[in-house]
Amino acid sequence: MTADAERARPSVTLCILCFNQEQHVGAALDAALRQTGDPIEIIVSDDGSSDDTLAVARAVAARYRGPHSVIVRQTPRNLGTLHHLFDVAELATGALLVVAAGDDMSLPERAETLARTWQRAPSSAVFSAYQIIDDNGVVIDPHHRFDDSWLPLHDYFPGRDLVSIHGASSAYQRDRLLALPRPATRVLFEDTWLTLILTLLGQTIAYVDQPLVSYRQHDGSATNYGTRSRVLKSDVIAADQQNYRRAAFYRDAVQSFRDQVVASGHAGTVAMTIVDRDLAFYDAQAAWSSLRWRAKLAATMRARQPWMRQWAAVRLLSPGVRATIARGQQFVRTGPAR
Repeated sequence: MTADAERARPSVTLCILCFNQEQHVGAALDAALRQTGDPIEIIVSDDGSSDDTLAVARAVAARYRGPHSVIVRQTPRNLGTLHHLFDVAELATGALLVVAAGDDMSLPERAETLARTWQRAPSSAVFSAYQIIDDNGVVIDPHHRFDDSWLPLHDYFPGRDLVSIHGASSAYQRDRLLALPRPATRVLFEDTWLTLILTLLGQTIAYVDQPLVSYRQHDGSATNYGTRSRVLKSDVIAADQQNYRRAAFYRDAVQSFRDQVVASGHAGTVAMTIVDRDLAFYDAQAAWSSLRWRAKLAATMRARQPWMRQWAAVRLLSPGVRATIARGQQFVRTGPAR
């Protein structure tokens, strides 16, 4: 069947990529099984979890009696998000590959809405608005679009528009995804890498301004310490450690993109000086806890964007001082504890 014929009535695979998400993967699969429209292929793929994610998914699939086909499988080893996505794309049969995370829930009309959008205006990737839910599934924000205005990626392609993909609400034309170059390194922030590579190759990224995913914001996240009743030094340290890990993941995605730019001979189309300057900052972010104060100050002064300077300047203060400041801010907002 030709690509044009497939788009006339596109076949869809909805894949749930999961890793150590036993608490939520059952709800994620239940939501996928409630997809409306034509029958679809559903693949739950576990990236080598150490908990019961795989067993929970298998139990839910075993109980299902309905029109959709369901595959539950596990990678032979942990691949990281981007290579996990490529691995599932090789297995899938749908022309459109809809991606879901193991702790989020696809709304019932998600697959058919994305397929209809892709059918009307073919694109390499499409993503949507989403609703934000808390750890218990309570809606916090009913209609949210991923805000990419602060991201430095826009500066990497002078004179060109860039639309940043939100991975948890994304879908991809499978044959175009499989045609992309595979990075030699692990990439966990697959949406950052795919945004950069697709933009580099001049491929189209579309957006649907309709919430199609319940995107889970975990109450236990270390970055949410500002909402706790009493902020401790240990809370600040835990949040910092998560920040450093995320910085490393982001650096890895941008570094992999840079490597691809050089290897493909596209360096003349990308602002490489800006990319390199940002990579130096991400290196400093990832290693922040081991840097001397002078190195931290130097990284702060060299930071290219306001958010980078703010991030670094705040962390020139010790965790204890920042915890004290956070408690003072809570006191101003809420008054003394009763």
